[in-house]
Amino acid sequence: MFYSFRYSSTTEVSTEQVQEPALWLTEHELEIFDTDSDDERDHCLVGKAKFYYADGNGALRAGLLPGVLLDETEALNRIGEKFFNTDLEAGYYQDFIDDEVCNRLDIKNDCLNMLIIDRLEILPEYRGQGLGLKVLNEAIRLLSSDAQIVVLQSFPLQHEGSRCFDTPEKAEWRKKMWPHKMAIGKPEDRLKSYYESMGFIDLGDGIMAITVSK
Repeated sequence: MFYSFRYSSTTEVSTEQVQEPALWLTEHELEIFDTDSDDERDHCLVGKAKFYYADGNGALRAGLLPGVLLDETEALNRIGEKFFNTDLEAGYYQDFIDDEVCNRLDIKNDCLNMLIIDRLEILPEYRGQGLGLKVLNEAIRLLSSDAQIVVLQSFPLQHEGSRCFDTPEKAEWRKKMWPHKMAIGKPEDRLKSYYESMGFIDLGDGIMAITVSK
């Protein structure tokens, strides 16, 4: 079976002197198509993914704390709270990664660039064929840049609130993704086991990470 990957990327650009955190956070969206047919009209969408590249070193050089890059969404914020030391009284991030996380991943605490896997969605009939692994390996190869860490949250997407599927297109995609009731067993455990088989380390609270050799 043959697949094609279609990427689109978004980075904010500013002409102002004010340095906004979003300038160092690039969003990559991926659509996965089944291209077995020679007729392009028969190529069907079988999966989607979203990634973020956080340029923590670039943000630090611009005078920003790397952790604030991960304040853009609730999911990113959970990762930021896990990775970056915080001064709870002052309410801000420190400019280095938490010592416990560094020890678990065997990295230095100034490894500030990271690729974040926000979501990976593959239709049921295309699962179990190694497509997810192929997508992740391809994304890490193309998008990780200077990152030494790849991070994800092993949270089953079927648990997301209805606000995440608030358009007809999103609702239709949700029906395709989960046409039946959830299987017996905890989806969280199945996801965790899947990512652990790929080498990801469980850091707690559903956050998992792997280091990338450059």
